[in-house]
Amino acid sequence: MVVVDVEKLTTQLYIADMGHVSDLIDYHHVGPHIMMQSDTPEEAIEQYQENITKVETPADIAASLQTDISHTELIIDGNVPPAAIVSAVE
Repeated sequence: MVVVDVEKLTTQLYIADMGHVSDLIDYHHVGPHIMMQSDTPEEAIEQYQENITKVETPADIAASLQTDISHTELIIDGNVPPAAIVSAVE
């Protein structure tokens, strides 16, 4: 995991629910009976795509954490400059 100072980023940021991708991973490794949010892989992909939300500020990111997203994912559309990397956790 990498900790990033989003105030040092100049690229577009998005929030998504990683729970939909988890469903795809579970489907691939265990089978369809383990999927929690979707009934089919196609539905998981569709729900993930529909769920991606553009965020502008750190406050927008914090607000998204108050929603019903099961596994919040921050998507950075572009490069992360070294100056924005606060730490790396193994």
